[in-house]
Formats: sequence, structure tokens, C-alpha cells
Amino acid sequence: MNPGKWMTGTQNHEGIAGTSAAIDYLASLSGANPLTSKRNQLEQAFNKIEAHEKTLSLAFLDGIKKLDGIEIVGLNDLSTINQRVATFSLTSKKVPAEIMAKQLALKDIFAYSGNFYAKTLMETLGYEEKGGVLRIGFVHYNDLNQVEVILHELKTILS
Repeated sequence: MNPGKWMTGTQNHEGIAGTSAAIDYLASLSGANPLTSKRNQLEQAFNKIEAHEKTLSLAFLDGIKKLDGIEIVGLNDLSTINQRVATFSLTSKKVPAEIMAKQLALKDIFAYSGNFYAKTLMETLGYEEKGGVLRIGFVHYNDLNQVEVILHELKTILS
């Protein structure tokens, strides 16, 4: 089989280089010996990422429950942490999602509002006519201090 036989044009060299760099970056997060196989490095890295995001999620869930006037859409119990990712949809009866997102943006906190291409779901849940939900997500390069900052800013916005 000739891999170039069905090539309809020039290969996507930028995509190949970017994918290779992304794999190297992710593997570096493992902290493993560089002589360890790339597969094992990636597996260790993803395990570390998952554990870190769970830590951030637990802190966020714990803190958000202490704020009056905000609701998490979806799994919000600490016991369900293994069934969710570190992306949260929030609503408030006090402040519309779009206003919360704009207020957070003024503090250099990037959160978004809307339906996130799930218009039918938002309509069914009754959030579409309210402007959707506020979405906040945490990833491997966020830290607990940033979670606390977001919680503080949300508390300020809601007061």
C-alpha cells in the first residue's frame, strides 16, 4: 500500500507539526523519564490531568454551593465527581448569564454565556429564553487559587 497514492494534494505539514508538538507537550506533563515510551508518558500525563481537574472541580463545587442565588446545571454532588468533567454550566435568578460573563471578563476571567450549540436542550430546560447559561471550565494549567478567585468574583457579582 502506498500511503501517498490517494493524496489529493499536499500533506497538511502544519497540522502534522502541530500534532507532533501537542503530543510532546502532553507527554512532558507526565514528569516521566523521557526514555519512557511516548504511550506511557501520555497515559501518565492524562492520569495526572484527570486527578488535577478533579481537585479543581471538587474545590469549585464545594465553593459554589456556599454562594446564594446560583445553580449548577447538571451533576453537582461531590459524590458524582467521577462522572463529570471540569466544565460547569451555571444559572442565577439574580443575574443573567450574559451579565455574569461580562463582569467576569472585566476581571480577566474567561467565561462564556449562551446555549453552546445545544439550543434544543436549553429550550427544553427553560434556559434559552433567559439567555442560556454561564459556562466556566478548568483545565490542567489552572490552579486552586484561580478557582478561589472565580468564586470570589461570582460572590461579588451576585451580591
